[in-house]
Parts: sequence; C-alpha cells; structure tokens
Amino acid sequence: MYKVLIPINKSVGIELPYFSHFLNHLHDLLLKDNIKITYLLFSKRLKHKITSKIVIIGNDEVNGQKPIKFFENKYAFSLREFLYTDLLQTSPFITRTRGQNWYLPDSEFMKVDEYCSKLNQIEKVIQEQNPDFIFSDQTTDFEFNFIKQVCLKRNIPFIRYIANFMNRGNFIHYLDSVNVETLNIELEPMRQDKIEIFLNNYKNDNRPYIYNMSKANLKQYKVQRQRNIFRKLTNKPIHENIKLVTYKVKEFYIRKIQNEIKKLFYNRFIPNQDYIYYGLHLTTESHVGLNSFPYLNQINLIESISRALPFRYKLYVKLHPWWGHRIDLKSVRKIKKIPSVVLIPPKTSIKKIILHSKGIITLNATTGIEALVLGKPVLAMTPINAYTENHPNAYLCTDPYQLPRKISKLVNTEVEDKNTFNYLEKRFRNTSELRLEADRMLSVEDAEKKATKLASYLNKVNGLVPDLTK
Repeated sequence: MYKVLIPINKSVGIELPYFSHFLNHLHDLLLKDNIKITYLLFSKRLKHKITSKIVIIGNDEVNGQKPIKFFENKYAFSLREFLYTDLLQTSPFITRTRGQNWYLPDSEFMKVDEYCSKLNQIEKVIQEQNPDFIFSDQTTDFEFNFIKQVCLKRNIPFIRYIANFMNRGNFIHYLDSVNVETLNIELEPMRQDKIEIFLNNYKNDNRPYIYNMSKANLKQYKVQRQRNIFRKLTNKPIHENIKLVTYKVKEFYIRKIQNEIKKLFYNRFIPNQDYIYYGLHLTTESHVGLNSFPYLNQINLIESISRALPFRYKLYVKLHPWWGHRIDLKSVRKIKKIPSVVLIPPKTSIKKIILHSKGIITLNATTGIEALVLGKPVLAMTPINAYTENHPNAYLCTDPYQLPRKISKLVNTEVEDKNTFNYLEKRFRNTSELRLEADRMLSVEDAEKKATKLASYLNKVNGLVPDLTK
C-alpha cells in the first residue's frame, strides 16, 4: 500500500460543500488503486466532513516540544519568509489596506505559540506516516512550505500542482528549496494542427490576451447571488454597518478617485523606442507570493533593472488593467521617479507593447508566454515559471549580479518559430485544464469528475516516485 499525505488550505470551510465530496471521492478512488491518502487539516473547518484526516490545529504542545529556531536551523528556512507568503493573502492588515501594501507590520506575526506547535506536530506526523510522497496544490499557507522543507531533508518527493500555463496546471517536483522540475507525464496533450491554429489565432486576430478561460473555469463566477441590501443592513448591528460603509467608501476612493489621479503619472506609449517591458504583478496573487519572495517589493526590482539597461534603452512599465487599483498612489509616484523608467497607461494593448519591444522581463506572468508566441525573448526572475524549462529563448536570472549580462543577451536574441512550436507542444502535453481550487467544485457530479481525473494523474505521479527518490 502506497501512502500519500495531502495538506489542505486552512481557510477552506464548509461553505464550499462540494470540496469535501471531491476529497472523499478522490480518497475512495485511489484506495482501489492501492494508494492510501491522508489529508492534513490545519483548522477545524472540515474536520467532520473529511473521512481520512489528521488534524493539526496548533493549540496542543508535543512532548519535548522544540522552539522555532530549532526547526529553522535543522531545515534551513526562515519562518518569517513562509509567513509572509501566507499572510500576504490572509492577514487583517492586507484586508484593511485592500492589498495595496507590499510589506507586513510586526503586529501580524504574533501567533508564536501556534506556529511553534504546528511545526512540531507537522514534523511528528511526517516521521510517523513516512509517506511515499506529499502532494499539494499552489496554496500559500506557511504549513505547506514547512512540509516542503521536511520532505527535502527526508528525501520524500514534494509534488505541487500549479496552474501557471495559460490557466492550465502541471505537476512540479522540488529539487531543493527553490528549484523545480516539471514531471514528464502526459495529461491533456493538444494535437499539432490545433497548436498551429492556436498560434495563428493569437498572432492574427484582435484578442487582447493569449487565452480565454474555458467555460468550466468561468462557471463559478457566473453564479448570480440575490442580495437585498436593505435587509443586509437591517440584519446587522450598527458597528458592522459602519465597517461595511467604511469599506465601500475606501473601495470607491481606491478604484475611482485614486485611479484618476494615477493618470497624471502615465506617459504616452511610444513604439519607436528601444525598450524592454516589465508588467507589474499582483503581489498577493499566489504565484507571486509563493514563487517570487525576493521580489515582493517590485519597485526595488524595477530600479535594479533600470540600472542594468543597455545604453539608450528605456524600461516600459505598466500596471495590470484588471488590478491596477491594487498598486497604491505612493508606489506609482516612486516608480515614476526612477530614471529610464516609462510608466505607460494600463489599458495600452499588451500585444502592441510586446511586438515593438526588444524583449520582456517578468517574474512568472502569462506575458512571458505571449512574448514567445509573438517572437520576443523572455527573461524570468523566478525559477518557477512556464517558459525557461522548455524554450531556448527564455532565460532565467536568479542572481542580480548577472542582470546586466542577461539583459544584454535578451535584447540580442532572435526567437525562432520552430522553438516556440516545440515549446507549446511540450507544455500542452504536460498540462491540464483541471483546477483544484475549492470554489471550482460546482456540484457533486463536477466534484466526482474532477476527482476521477486527479486520481488518474496521481497514479502517474506515483509511478515516477522511485526515480524521484534516487
């Protein structure tokens, strides 16, 4: 019997009823294939809904409990780093400031006893269970990242499923704390003729982005919720209504007034200029928080790039058109002041920006895929991305000292169509439209269908485990 541990996002609760059905059905399916799944729960939210679980709450001391610094030394990590990844999505401070801050005050790191207890319990469970591998989605909880460090120390494969290729997911295996390899297993390959159609459609039509979310992935956003605002207000105490009104006022200021003020800092897009493009990422988004830790303050990264630009080059920077409001006015002012940086309007066509550029620099955005398809080279700043592993004209820079040399290589690169076609073929072969977020389980039938698909994938992953532990 093979043993697999699967940690579950501690924020998911019973308000998403089909997720627990998905997990239980996945357990039953894999048990038939001689694979025993145990779920690790880090809150009581799903305790009575999951059949095969270990609950780690963080309120019980382990016999001989060790301090946090013991684990940081033994497993070579910083708990603060992992907490940053977690709290950037979940902390009260981020909620109050509408995600506009790229830092967290010390007051957000106060649950020391809970953190310490969880580290002790997690280590104990992994030692006792001794799983064949641990499987995780892209959840940013600090517990997941600590589990990864324990796995690396004990030579237990830590496998993540991340959706970083045009909304499609793939399985990655951690080689060390940072570097990964994509597991070479066939998931949902695309025929060559369809890849050619896909390429030509994006290059030649007027679509602003390289992909549209599939109907399956959009469906949960189309659920219409009937809301009676008057009833909502009258059913709440006064202090709750004050909080709601305050929230709405702040949201109006951020989305409307502040966005209008930002327009004063934008420059007109000039295509006939030697430039490299960098698009600002959403810091609280899981791909960025999980995989881009050194660059969570992107202003510092933009300044470093500006100092490394080739002579007479500019760095064009743009806020994302969907969440530009999450970048505050103070940050916009700082970016505007950096020499050789040109802040262009968020609604400027990304295709036009890429086509006239000499290349793009990104953390791990879909823009990198768009650039390669449009014949422009890419420089990625984070090891976990969707391009550098499979495309010879996509480069990786994890050493800031190498940034000037990498940029020089970037602007002198010609992207060959055959390399891009081979890249897409590999990526489509090893990725799937399956998404594992709890809110994407839309019904019992949908949950069972997705569990069946994931079970088939995990069987393939299990077949690779002996090679991963060598």
